[in-house]
Amino acid sequence: MSKKRRTERAGGGAVSKNTAAATAPRETAGKAAGARDVLKALGLGIAGGILLGLVAGILGALLGGAGLSSGLEAAKDALLFVAALMLFVLAGMLLLKGKKGERPLADMEGWRRHFAVIGPKSVLGAMAAGVVIAAIAVDYLQFALR
Repeated sequence: MSKKRRTERAGGGAVSKNTAAATAPRETAGKAAGARDVLKALGLGIAGGILLGLVAGILGALLGGAGLSSGLEAAKDALLFVAALMLFVLAGMLLLKGKKGERPLADMEGWRRHFAVIGPKSVLGAMAAGVVIAAIAVDYLQFALR
């Protein structure tokens, strides 16, 4: 038996080239899945923000009286309000982490089907960032139309 093989069997620090090559794709796949999860949550936040912005903008334009400008202002205000609420809930989740044990999700398999790597707190934070991005887009549109 070679010296390298003996240290591997004994649990030593030597790692064969085959073992190192086999673990590299898993690490890369984990990073890619994490990035994909964050982009998916960010996309959900932007899509939800656009939907909320459209509803609030239409209501603001109809009820505000000033037309498009009041609709854009109402959409921006609604988006920033929802983003603030999401961040408030996220802060509460982060503060309570050490105080008492979190119970696991009831349907963890279902969660992992949609988000393979990141957890609920990361998803909520990315979705809040997506809503803020939608609010920034509405604010820019409001600025460009003045």
